[in-house]
Amino acid sequence: IGFPSFKFGFLGQLFLDLDNIEKLSQLPSRETLQAQVVGSLSSPIYGFVNVLSANLKNLVSVLNKIAHQGST
Repeated sequence: IGFPSFKFGFLGQLFLDLDNIEKLSQLPSRETLQAQVVGSLSSPIYGFVNVLSANLKNLVSVLNKIAHQGST
């Protein structure tokens, strides 16, 4: 005797057919999704910090060149 196979399900109060169940099964894990959200939020912040630090490095470089020219 074989067991019956069901090709539908429920998620909360939502009825899911076979296509939706397959799509749900292909989603990454919760931890992976959380990591992707954190990564996408932090990426622009790191870019902004890099832009600001590059401007500071350029300023320090120019000041060093001016100081070095003045000492010679």
